[in-house]
Parts: sequence; C-alpha cells; structure tokens
Amino acid sequence: MEKYLILLFSNLTVCASGQTSLDSIKLFKDFELHGRTTAGAYTHFTDLINEGRKATLISVTDLQTLNSIIQNCKIKKHRQTKFGLDNIYIVGFNKGKEERIVIASGQVIVNLTSRLEYHLTDTQKRELNRLTDTWKE
Repeated sequence: MEKYLILLFSNLTVCASGQTSLDSIKLFKDFELHGRTTAGAYTHFTDLINEGRKATLISVTDLQTLNSIIQNCKIKKHRQTKFGLDNIYIVGFNKGKEERIVIASGQVIVNLTSRLEYHLTDTQKRELNRLTDTWKE
C-alpha cells in the first residue's frame, strides 16, 4: 500500500510542476478595453486570426520573463468566468503546438487551450504588468 501512495504523490508533484515553457509567442496588437467570457475570449482568437490582425513575436528576454512567471506560479484548472477589462491575447507555441493564452487584466494568466489558470503572487503581478506595459508602447 505504501508503494502505491508514494507513486501517487510523486506523480502529483510532477504534474503540478510539469509546466513546460513556450518556444515563442505571438502578441496580438489588440488592446481594446473590453471584457469577455472564457468562450468569448476563445472565439476572439479566431476573429483575430481570420481578420488578419497584426501580430508580432515578442523578444527573447520577454519570452524568458513570461516563462519564468508561468513556471513559478500556482496552477489551477480554469472554469468558465468573465475576464475584466484590458486583456492581452497571445498565441504561444510549444513544440509546434498552438496555445491560446489570455493575460487577464494583469492579474491572472489563462491558457484557454489547456484550460489552466496561473495565479500570480503580488511580485509576479508587478513584473507581468511591467512586461505588458512595454508591449503596449
């Protein structure tokens, strides 16, 4: 019985800290002050792609900073919710696989593809806001 519990707990630890880093990120220059639901945000990505909205790759240093933030925060399963204003839409690529990610009001990062929600500490929120402010320039 002890072997099975140790195996179970070791697997849970790997899953919780097993967030992979993103290889590259395309940032949509779509900074409207408009709230959306989870489903609305997911379909907004389709609109952005189909309308041919401008998207730029973020710098390597910004990518490293964002990966560091994502890898060092608390992860929960995302549930349907409303996002506040000032959302940022990015498409991350992990080993060629596209992931739709919303940075919601600089408070939480939501991966809509994997349905994971990354809860940030106050320090991480400040760092994320500094990072996203440079993207809006």
